[in-house]
Amino acid sequence: MPATRATRSPSDRFLRARWLALGCGVGLLFAALPATASLPHQGADGRISAADPFAACTRDSGQVGKVYLDTEVEPSADVNPTNPNNIVSVWKQDQWSNAGARGLVGAVTRDGGASWQQVVVRNITLCSGGTPQNGGNFPRAADPWLSFAPNGKLFLSYLALDQRNLPGVFVTTSSDGGLTWARTTRLINDGYFNDKDSVTADPLNANRAYVVWDRAANHRVPVWFSRTLNGGRTWAPARQIFDQGDGRAEIGSIIVPLVNGQLLDVFTLIYNYDSNATYDVAASRSPNFGASWGKRIFIVHEAPKGVTDPDTGAAVRTSFALPSAAVDRSRASPRYGAIYAVWQTGMFSGNRWTDIAYTRSFDGGVTWSIPRKINRTPLRVPIPDRQAFTPTVHVAADGTVGVSYYDFRANSRGPSAWTNRWLVTCAPTAFCTKTVNWKERRVSGSFNIELAPWAWGYSWVTTWR
Repeated sequence: MPATRATRSPSDRFLRARWLALGCGVGLLFAALPATASLPHQGADGRISAADPFAACTRDSGQVGKVYLDTEVEPSADVNPTNPNNIVSVWKQDQWSNAGARGLVGAVTRDGGASWQQVVVRNITLCSGGTPQNGGNFPRAADPWLSFAPNGKLFLSYLALDQRNLPGVFVTTSSDGGLTWARTTRLINDGYFNDKDSVTADPLNANRAYVVWDRAANHRVPVWFSRTLNGGRTWAPARQIFDQGDGRAEIGSIIVPLVNGQLLDVFTLIYNYDSNATYDVAASRSPNFGASWGKRIFIVHEAPKGVTDPDTGAAVRTSFALPSAAVDRSRASPRYGAIYAVWQTGMFSGNRWTDIAYTRSFDGGVTWSIPRKINRTPLRVPIPDRQAFTPTVHVAADGTVGVSYYDFRANSRGPSAWTNRWLVTCAPTAFCTKTVNWKERRVSGSFNIELAPWAWGYSWVTTWR
C-alpha cells in the first residue's frame, strides 16, 4: 500500500501516540511532538490514511443501513516499546449508520511519523478477504484496540458483527510491528451482545495479555474476560468475572496492570440502566493475573453527560460513561505506582456542559482522591462551545501525566462545528489535584466534526484510552 507522508522533518519524535491519534471523520490525522519539549506544544498534523481500500468491494452488499464510504473513525494507537519510532494505529473503515464498519485498516510508521504505510487487517470481514475457511466471513467489524507487549508483539482485539449485527470478540497479533497480522482467534461469538472490548498486554511479562468486554444477556450486563499466558498462541475460555445483578451494567472495562503485578479492571457501573440510571466509576482487582477477581471497588460517582453539536444540538458520540485509566510505571517518578482515571462529566457545571474529571490513587486503587476538573476550556465562550469530551490519560517515562480531550472553543456559529484536540500535562513533582498545575497545549488543528459519519450521532472521532 502507498505510504502517506507528514509535513515535518524525519527527526521529529512523539511523546506518546495514545495522546495524539486524531480522527476527523474523513481521513485520519496524527500530531507530532518534538522529543526535546519539556511540555508538549502543538506539532504538525499529517494525514496517515490513504485511499479507501474497500471502495470497490461488493461482497457485503444487501445489508440494511447506510455505509459512509471513505470514512475512518474510532482509531486506536500504540508505540512499540522496543522501537519508539514504530507507531501503529488501527481504525474502523467505512462506518455503517447502524453499527460497525466494513473492516479495520491501520497505518504503520517506522521513522517516528515522517512516513506512514497503510495496512488492511485482512481476513476479518468480507471486504478484507474473510471467508468461512479463514474464520472472517463477517460483514462488519468494530471497536479496534491495540496494545504492544514489552517484546514488541502487538495485540489487536476487535468486534466482528454477524448478519444480525450481534458482535463477537476476536483477537489477533502482529510480530512485525503492525505490517501483517496472524489468523484471528475467536474469544466469544455466542449470539448475545458482546461490546466494548479492550486488550492489554502485560508490561511485566510478554507472554501475558488480557481482553475484557461487556456482554448483555438476560437483563444484565456483566464483565467478561479472557487471557493468554503464551504470547497469544492460545487463549483461555471466555468467562464472566464481575456481575452486579439484574438491571445493572458494567461497561467500558480497561485492564490496568499495576507495578506490583496485580491487575485492576476499571469500568463504569450503571444502576437501573432501564430508567433513572446512575453511574459510578468502579474497579475490581486480581492478585493472580486474572485467575480470580475481588469485589467491587468504588472510585467515584461519575455523573456522565452526553455531548451535542454546539450549533444544531444533534448528538455527538463520545466517551459517555467510559473512563480512561493509566499507571505511573517510572521508577524515577515520585508518584511511582500511582493510578489515574479520567472521564467526561457534568458534575462541575451543574450538568449544563461537559468537563474532564481527574482522580488518582496512591494505594493500588483502594482509595481515590476527590475528583477535580482539569480541562482548561475557557468559560468566556458560549455554553455549547464549552463541552469537553473523550479524555485519554497516559503517563510519560518521566512520570508526567498527560490527558488529551476535545472541545468546541474554536467554534463559531455557522454550518460547521469546529473541533480541536488539547493536551493538559501535570509535572511529576506537581500537585495534580490542583487545576492550576495542569498546563495546556493544542495538539491538532481545527476540524469539522459534522463531517463524521452518522451512527446515532456523529460517530466516534476517537477511542477513549
